[in-house]
Amino acid sequence: MEEKIIRSAIQAHESKKSFHFEFREELKPKQIDNAIRSYAKGVTAAEVIAVLDETMLSNGKKGYLVTEKGIYSSTMFNKKANPLPLDHMVSVEVEESDCIVTYEDGTKRSFFFSIHKEFPEILNTILKGRNQNVSGPEKPAKAVEASKPVAEPKPSKPPKQAEPPKPVEPPKQAEPPKPVEPPKQAEPPKQAEPSKPVEPPKQAEPAKPVEPPKEMGQKESAEPSREEKKYKIAVVGEAESGRHTLVERLLESGKLSDDISLIIFENPLELFRYLEEPGAYLNGYIGVCDATTGTSDELTDSIRIMSGKQIPLSALFFNKRDLFLDDEMFQLSAIMTLGDMEDMGFDGFYQPESVEILLGRLFSVPVYIGSAVDIRANDLEPEFGTAVQELVLGLNAHEGVLPNGETEPVSLEELISRYQA
Repeated sequence: MEEKIIRSAIQAHESKKSFHFEFREELKPKQIDNAIRSYAKGVTAAEVIAVLDETMLSNGKKGYLVTEKGIYSSTMFNKKANPLPLDHMVSVEVEESDCIVTYEDGTKRSFFFSIHKEFPEILNTILKGRNQNVSGPEKPAKAVEASKPVAEPKPSKPPKQAEPPKPVEPPKQAEPPKPVEPPKQAEPPKQAEPSKPVEPPKQAEPAKPVEPPKEMGQKESAEPSREEKKYKIAVVGEAESGRHTLVERLLESGKLSDDISLIIFENPLELFRYLEEPGAYLNGYIGVCDATTGTSDELTDSIRIMSGKQIPLSALFFNKRDLFLDDEMFQLSAIMTLGDMEDMGFDGFYQPESVEILLGRLFSVPVYIGSAVDIRANDLEPEFGTAVQELVLGLNAHEGVLPNGETEPVSLEELISRYQA
């Protein structure tokens, strides 16, 4: 689909909402890079036409990305189904909040467009624009023929003299680029083979010392701790999600069961290597999500690792709820993340009607919404600390859920490429 048709359609249905499409030239390079890395792998920055960034901090990690190939989404449909093709569409229909696109080969694609009511309108405009583009050029061609009689037919012969453009052939002389062959001398980089010492990252195995956080709240040595603390719970999430702060609150509560050991993992690679150690085990894990940014790669990869090892999710903690002054903004962020959890096999997590103003546990599923900071020190309402109190009860009860079906596995090589310093 031509870029000009897509741009015209987006401009025709420009939204005044907080989250709306912005064209490539209006975006920060980091927004585009994050969007591509998060849900549009294989796309180049030059191919991006527009992005609808749904993150609170405008980091591009969640939302929609448009190219001539189609629309990529972090949540609208399964990432494996990205993109939604814009070519060969024959109809776009709406049924409540679902958009159904039918293609020339008879296949149909259906997706939930949530609050973005402009999506079906944009698709319909693109469809109409393509149809006009296909039938339009033939008519002007006839008009050109009609104009010929206006210009005396005889002088029409001179246009044959217009053949001089043939001299344009000289560009063939552009063959000189062959001398570019000298760059072959660039072969010396082979000497760069000393880069092999990069192997030392294998020494990154000292990640084992991460075990000290296991003793958070313990005074005895590591050996006796293994005898006393038998129920091990990992704490995972991106660096800025507030994992350490949450662990502090849980330990300060004084109500966490003595048989529970909390282990903070700095990244999925560290988690993977820990579980590969002989005798290593985990009974569950807490996924900490920064509500202002939504699902992170670190959280997703950690869930994939845990699901592959059949380790249950003890809790999903939506942190930093206090940073949202607008309930609708929080609701959108939460809905997107809960939709991601459903996509990863956690049935029942997607409850959009329940997350708008709730603080605490999300009913029957182990989802907790609140803040991990010290409520009194930050002058927050007591309700923001409810989630931590209820999380303690869930952990003491050794609650945990496993996803239904198989989760896409993650390899060590993949993790090293993403998280190896």
